[in-house]
Amino acid sequence: MAVGFVAAFVLLAANAVVSHITLNNLVAANQLVAESEQTIKLLGDLRSTVADAESDQRGFIITGERRYLQPFMNSRPAVATRLKEVARRTPDDIEKKSRLVLLGTLIDKRFELLENANSARREQGMEAAIALIQNDQGDVIMDRIQRTIGEIRGREEILLAARATASEYNVYITKVTNAVATFINVCLLGGICFMVIRDTVARKKSAAVEREFNEKVARSLAEVQVRNQEITSLGQLSSFLQTCTTSQEACTAIARFGPQLF
Repeated sequence: MAVGFVAAFVLLAANAVVSHITLNNLVAANQLVAESEQTIKLLGDLRSTVADAESDQRGFIITGERRYLQPFMNSRPAVATRLKEVARRTPDDIEKKSRLVLLGTLIDKRFELLENANSARREQGMEAAIALIQNDQGDVIMDRIQRTIGEIRGREEILLAARATASEYNVYITKVTNAVATFINVCLLGGICFMVIRDTVARKKSAAVEREFNEKVARSLAEVQVRNQEITSLGQLSSFLQTCTTSQEACTAIARFGPQLF
């Protein structure tokens, strides 16, 4: 039973360690999936922010109202923050980091052109600003921005698919590990119960055998005591009879020891 309990403890400890490892792997895989999903969302927000900045710039140029300038001015630090966040989430992908550097350069050029058009609108009027907007340079840069974001997002989507597959595999491994651990734990519990029941039955049988043996010993001792008493009584009767000189004395001796013998 001691060996059985030690084996059960070792197996339970092993099950706990394996379950802990698989659970940690599953949590890590899910975190990577969440990282990729967040990166894709940041790239979408980045594209939307640049597009909104263009819309705000056009609104200012068309209307001349400065209320369009504040959203435009807020968009540039928002873009920089999102770029840094995307770069922080891809520390080991050299190609992606190089694309992010290129993207940052393109976005800076695009905002520079937008700000030049805004300055022209304030200083020279709408026609000068529209002339700058109609220049194809801005559209070319914006196309490159869109294409670069699409390339980065495509790589991230491939990475997301691989991480999702790894997460599903870890879910499967976790389920299998838990099922095996549960089966082993049930078997261990059944084995321990079996050993306890077997030991209890063996102890009861041993107690019954011991009790029967003690009863036999007690009966044997009682029989020996009876026989010893009979032998003693016969010896005493024999001694009395040897000393008797008359039949009357012999009858008296027999009358005394007869009830003890019979």
